Amino acid sequence: MNRIAVLGAGNGGCTFSGHLALKGYEVALFEFPSFEKNIEEIKKRGGVELTGAIEGFGQVSDITTDIEVALRGSSIVMVVVPAFAHRAAIETALPFIEDGQIWVFNPGNFGSLIFREILRKEKVNKKIKVADTASLMYATGKTGPTTVRVDAIKDVMPIAALPSRDIGLVFDVMKDVFEEFSPAANVLEIGFMNINMILHCAACILNLGRIEDTKGNFMFYWEGMTESVCKVMEKMDEERIKVGEALGLKLKPTLFSLRQFYPLERTGTDLHDWVTHSRAHGGQGPDAPNSAKHRYVSEDVPNGLVPVSLLGKLVGVTTTAIDSIISLSSLVNGIDYFNEGRSLEKMGLSGLTPQKIMSYLEKGSQKTGKENLSFF
Repeated sequence: MNRIAVLGAGNGGCTFSGHLALKGYEVALFEFPSFEKNIEEIKKRGGVELTGAIEGFGQVSDITTDIEVALRGSSIVMVVVPAFAHRAAIETALPFIEDGQIWVFNPGNFGSLIFREILRKEKVNKKIKVADTASLMYATGKTGPTTVRVDAIKDVMPIAALPSRDIGLVFDVMKDVFEEFSPAANVLEIGFMNINMILHCAACILNLGRIEDTKGNFMFYWEGMTESVCKVMEKMDEERIKVGEALGLKLKPTLFSLRQFYPLERTGTDLHDWVTHSRAHGGQGPDAPNSAKHRYVSEDVPNGLVPVSLLGKLVGVTTTAIDSIISLSSLVNGIDYFNEGRSLEKMGLSGLTPQKIMSYLEKGSQKTGKENLSFF
C-alpha cells in the first residue's frame, strides 16, 4: 500500500498530495488536461509545500494529466474533485481501474453510489473497494501555485464502504494512512453527514445581496452567519436528521459534528456561537463566495440537498426549508437543481423501497423486479 493516486489538484488534492508524501507514500497527482495549469508549477518544483497545521515539502512522484499513469500500480485512489466532477473523473478512469484498488471519495456526497452505478451500466467488473468520507479531511486553501495553508485537520473523519460489508477491509487499510478515520454504518449515512450542505447553501443564498455588492469582501462564517441565517440552517438540519431517521440512519446535529471535527475550538452555546468564533473558519480576512455560482451553491445544493429532499419524499418526510433553498438556488442560477442534481436514478436507487435501499447498501445487490442491481 505504498502508492496512492490523488485525483484533482485543487485545495484538497494538493493538500492530500503533500501530506501523503510527507507521510512517506509514493504519490501520483492527477489533474484533468483542461486544468493543466493547476499542476504546471508543481511539476517544476516537484511537489507541494504545506504550512500551518502541517509543515513541510511533500515531494510528489508523478504529477500528470495522464490518468493511466496516475492509476498504474496505485493501491489507493483518493478522489478529491468537486462532486460535480465525480462523473468525469470516473468515466476518464474506467479503462484503467485495477483489481485490488480502494477508491475513496473525499468527501463522498454519495459519490460511491454514482461510481457503482456507472460501473454496473458499463459492465466494468473490477474487484475493487469503494468508500466515501463525510467531509474533506482538512480546512485548507492554496496560497500559491505550489503552496497550501492548512488551518486544521479534522480530529475524526467518518468513512463507509459500498457495500457496507467491505468496511472492515477498507478501514483496516485506511486507518494506517489516516488515524482520523472512523467507520460509519453505510454510505447513505456518510452522505447525510456531509454538513457542508447545511453550512454553505443557506448562508450563501441568504447573503446574496451582500455577496453581489461586495464580491465576497466579508468573512463568510464570522459575519455572514448571523442569528437569523443560523435559524434557517438549524431548521434544515432538523429536516436532514428526520429524513435520515426515517431511513434508519443515526445522525447528529451539525453542531455536534463541528465539535467532533474541531475539538480545540470553543464548544459554543449554539450553531451561531460556534461558527462565528471558529478559528478554523474565520478571522483571517474576507473569504466569502463572490457569486451564487460558487461551489457552495453549485456543488452543495445539487449533490447534497437534492438527494436529501428526494429521499425525504420517498419516506414521507417534508423538507420545507431545504426545498426553499434548492428553489432559490435554482432561480438565481437558472438551473433546475431538482432535475439536474443527484437523483435516485443516478445513484442506482430508483424503484427501490426504503427497505430495499438499505439492503442494497449492505449487500451490494438487490432485486428490483426489472433487473438485478449487483456490483459483481
